[in-house]
Order: sequence, then C-alpha cells, then structure tokens
Amino acid sequence: MTKIPNQHILDWNIPKHLARFDWEEAPDKSLTVRVYPYDTSNDKTEATVSPTPFFQATMKRIPLIPSFPFSSKWLSHIGIDLECVHPPLPEGRGSQGELPGTKSWCAFTPAFSGKAVGLMTFDMKQYFEDDKKGSQRNENFWPGLGRRRVGVAMENATLVLDSREI
Repeated sequence: MTKIPNQHILDWNIPKHLARFDWEEAPDKSLTVRVYPYDTSNDKTEATVSPTPFFQATMKRIPLIPSFPFSSKWLSHIGIDLECVHPPLPEGRGSQGELPGTKSWCAFTPAFSGKAVGLMTFDMKQYFEDDKKGSQRNENFWPGLGRRRVGVAMENATLVLDSREI
C-alpha cells in the first residue's frame, strides 16, 4: 500500500527518465535488477534503449536469519532521521514533455513497516561493455559507496510518503 497525501507536490522534485527494468532470478534464489536508460543518444523519439545498464544490483536473502517485524517509527528514537529534502527542480528538455520544473524545495519522510522483514545482501558491481574507461569508472554506480551492502527485504510491507513544501 502506498499513500500519497499531498499530490500537489510534483513528484518530490526528483527528475524522471524512461528506463527499462530487467529482473532475473538465479537458481540460488538471488535476484538481479538491471536498469537501462532510454534517452542516451540523439534519438528524439527515445525509441531505443541503451545496451549498457545505468545501474545493476544482485540481491540475496541472508540464510539462517529468521524474519522479524519492523517499523521505521523507532528509528527516530535512536537518532536516525529519514527525512529526504530536495531542491527546486529545473525544467528539463525531454522530448515528450516529461521533465517539468518546480520552484520550491520539498521534503518527504518515508514511514514503512512489515511483519516479515529479513536481511539481504546487495552486490552493486557494475557491468561495462568494454574496459577502455576502466580507470575512470567505479565498482559501483555511486562513487565511494562501495560494492557490497546489507539491507532489508520487506514482504507485504506498508509504505507511507508524507510530503510537503518547505
């Protein structure tokens, strides 16, 4: 369930682009997602997808750790603030009019909970067609973040995004 109380705020000032998502489940129960952007060439219709993914990650549950209930509400009690703040978004030059701009800052605080939460590993090694620019590339799509991370998997979770202008 996703609840969006303030729909007058235009997509939380986050730019959007058309992309193809490929999901692949492996025999070891890991799940890989690859995100391929469209508008990567001078093709005004954006009819072709990039052959190289912009982002990819392989996720796998950590075995022998049982599921547990979880709510993000308790995170504020230990000093973790989940508020996301975004600056005004300049209008883009999308060929389909899909990149509108905004004039104000906005913020949202995600709240999530689930009864069956488990831990999983994320391997965010990026794939490249060639190695010509290898020295200029990072092992992850976000420089300095590192390749491997631990996160949570939430089944039948509730997500509430409470947005506002600031």
